[in-house]
Amino acid sequence: MNDTVFDAVIKSYLQILPAIDHCLDKGRDHFKAEARPLESIVTTRLYEDMAPFHFQIVCMMHQCVGAVSGLRSGAFSPPSQEIIFDYDGLQTLLKEGIKSIEAVSVDEFTSLCEGEIIFTTKSFTLKFSSIDFLLSFSLPNFYFHATTTYDILRMQGVPLGKLDFLGKMRYRE
Repeated sequence: MNDTVFDAVIKSYLQILPAIDHCLDKGRDHFKAEARPLESIVTTRLYEDMAPFHFQIVCMMHQCVGAVSGLRSGAFSPPSQEIIFDYDGLQTLLKEGIKSIEAVSVDEFTSLCEGEIIFTTKSFTLKFSSIDFLLSFSLPNFYFHATTTYDILRMQGVPLGKLDFLGKMRYRE
């Protein structure tokens, strides 16, 4: 069963993370071609009450790399909103995250899926089984922030399509 969870979670992270990195490459090329400052997108928001572009990527990374770390420790909290990266820093964060997730073995992950995790914010605490945390909280949040990252790039005119977001799919030839 946990090999299936590994496939659903870890392999999904490893599908989307490089795809988002590729989207950022295309964003860099687009901004350069238009002679627009690359850093102008870092604070862009889809809507005024939503987190900015840079925080979407921070949250996406927190929901994969941070989630695995949380499974190891048994505790998970939202990331600091004070974390701000420039565009290059965001791509470095993605590349480091990919390496971190690639290092998670099936055996380690299987062991981590047998535990529990406590999610804590300033105002409430939720106790999850590890699998429920991953499938009902972390993975949906990961996709939300990956999608919002993609949407902000599209809003800025970056020529992206659905296949850019989907990345390398796991299909049979």
